[in-house]
Amino acid sequence: MRVLRGRWWVGLITGLALVVVPNVASAGVIEFGVWYGFRWLGSVDVDGTLSTSGFPVPGLTDPGDSPWTFVAPAAGAVFTVTDLQWDIDSFEVWDNGALVGATPLAGSATPSTCGIDPEVCIAANFSHGSFVFGAGAHSIELFNVDPEGRSGDGAFRLDPVPEPATLLLVGSGLVGLTLRRRRRG
Repeated sequence: MRVLRGRWWVGLITGLALVVVPNVASAGVIEFGVWYGFRWLGSVDVDGTLSTSGFPVPGLTDPGDSPWTFVAPAAGAVFTVTDLQWDIDSFEVWDNGALVGATPLAGSATPSTCGIDPEVCIAANFSHGSFVFGAGAHSIELFNVDPEGRSGDGAFRLDPVPEPATLLLVGSGLVGLTLRRRRRG
């Protein structure tokens, strides 16, 4: 009992630290092969930071708050981002605080939609881009570069870069199928 009385202050300090110290925002881990939808509010985010928490895009996975993290395999990873609304938006892609690149301004300031389908938006030439990341840990943030400061929706996806052996196997299979078809015809 004497030990507990003599160390009560340790428990008090620990308890206060858990209550007083603010929670550190944890990065959202993103998975390969999933389209994530994000939404931003132009009038709220004057610095261009994309807000995602509490604003999910219907039909797409909510990635949570940025930064979004992933570990790329040895062959690397491809990060694809596209606009889903107002085809004039452009996005800067940042990794660990360094600018990787930006999607081009593709459209006009007239409202247009692609139905919140990332594949359709890319085919319709909405602002989009793919960025290759090397092996290792990455922490991604996106910034809206829309000069009008409008709200909007976007989507991103992460895919592993196919390893050379996989590409060789698929390529040789396609060549074999082509040769077989020619022999039959």
